[in-house]
Amino acid sequence: MPAARVNLRRWASIGATAIAFFAWLCAAAPTARAQTAPSTPRAGPPSKGDRGRLFLRLALGTVYLHESWSPSGGGSGAVYGGWGTALDASLGRTVRPGLSVGGRWQIAAVVDANESYRGSTYVATQTARLLDTIAVFVDDVPNPRRGFHFGGSVGVLAASNLDGFYGTVSTGWGAVVSGHVGYEVSFSKRWSVGVLAGLAVYRYWDSEAGVSSTSDGLLPTLALSFSFE
Repeated sequence: MPAARVNLRRWASIGATAIAFFAWLCAAAPTARAQTAPSTPRAGPPSKGDRGRLFLRLALGTVYLHESWSPSGGGSGAVYGGWGTALDASLGRTVRPGLSVGGRWQIAAVVDANESYRGSTYVATQTARLLDTIAVFVDDVPNPRRGFHFGGSVGVLAASNLDGFYGTVSTGWGAVVSGHVGYEVSFSKRWSVGVLAGLAVYRYWDSEAGVSSTSDGLLPTLALSFSFE
């Protein structure tokens, strides 16, 4: 089990570092803008539709995994399913009023998922499935004053399957496409809070114990989001 524990600690460290970085960025951005602002006061509050504004969104919520596994040489496949947790961080810039583009990082973790194989379903205990995504995103807010928004992303996926019982770890690489919709309410000039729903479709290729395989999955999420712009 040492290999599984090392990898779990590594993923936890990456997540903690990312959260700390974005938290620092949120705290530093208003200060930096205030220091570089001209001494002459502007008439009226700044518009959320200004170009070049920093855009940051953090979301934490629930995810459901539905993944099918198929060996490349043929034979019986398996289906995995289960609830887990997802952390999402998007960082970018506004390119026109209401439209933001940038980079997105998401990690989803499902522990002890259900496994269906040859007509039998059981809980795969002491296992964890980690889906790590790096993507480019676009997010559109029809009303710059916030409210309803929607968007999507496309990127690369690293899927790690950890088995604590056998002490093994396998990692596959693939592609992911996702879409999202949400609704936000502003509670300050730059911050808003809301609900974010998304659906990701992915495929990755892996090789474990000399067996090559392909996995296809769906990953719906429902999260609480905080946005800074």
